Formats: sequence, structure tokens, C-alpha cells
Amino acid sequence: MPDPVQPDAATLIDELVRQLAGHFDKNQPLNIVGIRTRGAILADRIVHRLRLLGFDKIDHGVIDVTLYRDDLSRLSARTPAGPTRLDLKLDNNPLLIIDDVLSTGRTMRAALDALADYGRPGATRVAVLVDRGGRELPIEADFVGHRIADLPKDRRVWVHLRELDGKDEVLVGDAPSTHTPPGPTWKHKHLLTLEELSREEIELIFATADTFSEVSTRSVKKVPALRGKVVVNAFFEDSTRTRMSFSLAAQRLSADVLDFSEKGSSASKGETLIDTARNIEAMGIDVMVIRHASSGSAQMLSRALKCSVVNAGDGAHEHPTQGLLDAYTIRQRLGKVEGMNVAIVGDIANSRVARSDIWALTKLGAKVTLIGPPTLLPRSFEKLTPGVRVLNDFDVELASFDVINMLRVQNERMKSAQFPTIREFTRLFGLTWDRFQRCKKDVLVLHPGPMNRGVEIHNEIADGPNSGILKQVENGLAIRMAVLYLVTHAG
Repeated sequence: MPDPVQPDAATLIDELVRQLAGHFDKNQPLNIVGIRTRGAILADRIVHRLRLLGFDKIDHGVIDVTLYRDDLSRLSARTPAGPTRLDLKLDNNPLLIIDDVLSTGRTMRAALDALADYGRPGATRVAVLVDRGGRELPIEADFVGHRIADLPKDRRVWVHLRELDGKDEVLVGDAPSTHTPPGPTWKHKHLLTLEELSREEIELIFATADTFSEVSTRSVKKVPALRGKVVVNAFFEDSTRTRMSFSLAAQRLSADVLDFSEKGSSASKGETLIDTARNIEAMGIDVMVIRHASSGSAQMLSRALKCSVVNAGDGAHEHPTQGLLDAYTIRQRLGKVEGMNVAIVGDIANSRVARSDIWALTKLGAKVTLIGPPTLLPRSFEKLTPGVRVLNDFDVELASFDVINMLRVQNERMKSAQFPTIREFTRLFGLTWDRFQRCKKDVLVLHPGPMNRGVEIHNEIADGPNSGILKQVENGLAIRMAVLYLVTHAG
């Protein structure tokens, strides 16, 4: 059993506040940053105490260092602890970093690396509640509540705080032989289909994307989570948004990125897909993002390659990251997915997006209605999974939908004409201005792109306040960062 440290936690916090109040000038600005999670709680408390003592020029924030850890590759994939919050003017101002325990120094180094992406602070100081020794890096604390000398490496210090643990205490005990991180873990080396994912796994991707979405708001839009990894975009079909989104996602995680195009490659000379992929893998890659016209191509490569495979669209089968970003956008805009009434309209039969949307939305508890002409919407879709209905009339339930996702007519996948004319399709199944006026006032309109303006969607609707189309593109970056991070750290 762990033994309590004397003096108690409250006394140690009092001592830390005393040291800080005696060192810093209350009339000068001071930035205080807590390392998430317990360091952030300590920082909140210390800031409150200092303000009561007249320190009115303190700004404080929270930083998560998970993605900067030098042992990140050895951790099983799990949700990063939480987003960083640094609404501070770091440049040239004094900075105090607060954490609960200082041991090897690696967490503090990660914090310094992370903060360097936000600015160049003035004098930087470190405060910890407990210094347990055992340093592996030349980092020392300037302010310490309690020092423990000569603590063996097989002994661990726990700081419990009432906000998380119900009470304040500091304990010393034997370190556990294994440590299982809290919360769900990601176990999939590949992302091939949303059909195989559970609701909990989809929510884990969303939680991870929540963290990565913050990265795009920084002045330095990059974290070292995939430093040293190589990601190949192998696109055997034309693409703009998806290819660029995956490339930028990998780059923001600090991976090296190679773009492959079938045109001008050995594949255009008759080389098989597997041979092409194996030759690329032989160059030492970690992830292959594959888009191909043949359904099942990603699954086939996952069996032939040792690297991770991410499906960026395989024929009319699935487009997993599009399904994820659509559901993520609904959750972001409406606050939840469960219980939402979602219409997916247009060319369902040839749409891989529709199939991925169906799996993502139904697993998250949405009601899905598929709408289109009988030639583009087989009744067999109703048997795909519970919670899916098929309608051939867009107008009959128009006013009941919370979300309308308009799909492009995919002429390139059609073997023959499947409706009389484009004008006829727009009249019956396009989101026209007249039809939009009969929708809910706050209906969310989505489109996976590329849009055929004036065919499946009216110009003013696509660009109007109900549109989530550009937000889908923005969210796609965070979702793909999350996917690349998770598949490369699968447990």
C-alpha cells in the first residue's frame, strides 16, 4: 500500500504559494501554465491564491504535452488528455510552468517543446508540488513544495487532488508493473470500413479529433506526433479535397508525405496493384492511404502489406473518413448525433459516402432516410442495418429532417442512363430554393463534394447559413489527423 507523504498536500501547496509570492513582483505581468491534468488543477488553485494576495496581472492557461512526449510511440493509442488552452501573450513575458511531480524531466521538456510552438517567453521558471529525483535530463525546478531524496526507481509518487480524486494527498509506493491508460484504446492497425467499428471506437476518433482541431488554430500548425513516420497517398482516382486533406493532416503531425499518382507510374504500364504497393512499402513507409476504383482494394492491400492501410474510398464500397467527418460535423453543429433525423439524398447506389454515412450515423443513434429515384436506390439498402428507411419521394417528409446530406450524381460509375434528364433529377431530388423553404429553419445542409451547383443543390443554399459544407472540409483535416495518429499507435 502507498504511504502518505508528510507534510500533507495542503501544507505543500501553502509552501509553494509562499515561495512564488516571495519571488514574483505582483505589479508585473506573469503567465502561469499548468501541465494537464493535475498540473493544470494545481495552477488553477495557485492562480486563485496569488490573486487573493494582490497579483492582478496574472494570465494563465493549460497545455497538454501528450503529442510532444518522446515515448509517444510506446504508448497504446488513446485519447490525448485534452485540448491546450493558451490565450496568453507569451512573447517576452515571464512564464511559470506548474506540474504535480518532477521526476525524469521528460514531461517538463515536452512542455517546453510544446510552448515553443506558441511563442518565445521571457524568463521561464518551473514549480512542482513534489520533486522525487531520478532526473534523466538536466531540468530542475525553481520552486518545490517538497523534495524526496534518494527515492528508488521502483517507487512512485502519486498526487491526489480533490477535483479528480475526492481528496488532497501525496502518496509514495511501489510502481505498478503494468499501467493501463484510462478510457478506451484503439486496436485497429488499419481503417478499412466503418462497418467494423463500434460506437465507442467512433467516439474515440471524435475525441481525438477534438484535440487535433486545436492544432489548426495555432501560429505553428504542427505537432510531432508522427515525427519520423512516412505516409504515402496512393490515389488511383482523381481527388482534390481528400488527397490534400490527408497530405496536410500527415504534415501537421510532422510525418514525411509522398504523393503517388497512377498516371505516369508503373501501374499505367500493367503492374498490379499489389506489386505497386509492395514496391512502395519496400522504401520504408508506415501508412498507405489508398483510393481505388475497385471495391475491396483497401482490404486486399491490408492483407498484402505490413504497414497500416487507410481506405480513402474504394469503388462504391466505403469512404470511412468522409462518413466520420459528416457525423462529426453533425455532432459539432447540433450538439449530438443520437436521435437526429438525417436524410441522404441522390445517387445512393453508386455512393461510397452514403454507405459510410449509414454505418457511422446508425451506430451513433441517428435515424437515416435514403431518398432517390428507384434506379439509384435499391430497396436492399433497408436491410443493410436497422434504422435505415428508403423513400422515392423527397417532399413527403421534407419538414421532418434535421440534416439533409446531398450527394453528387456519379456519372463516372454509371453503366447506362438511370434517369431521364438532369433537369428531371433536379426537379424531383434536388435541394431547390422552393424545397428549402419547406425544410426546418435550422436544418443542417451537407454535401461531400464536389458539388454540381444547380443540379443537386441551389447556389444560395450551398453558400448560406444552413450550409455545413466548408465546415465538413475543415473537420476532415482533424478527423484524418486523428485516424493517422490512431492507426500508427494501435495497441
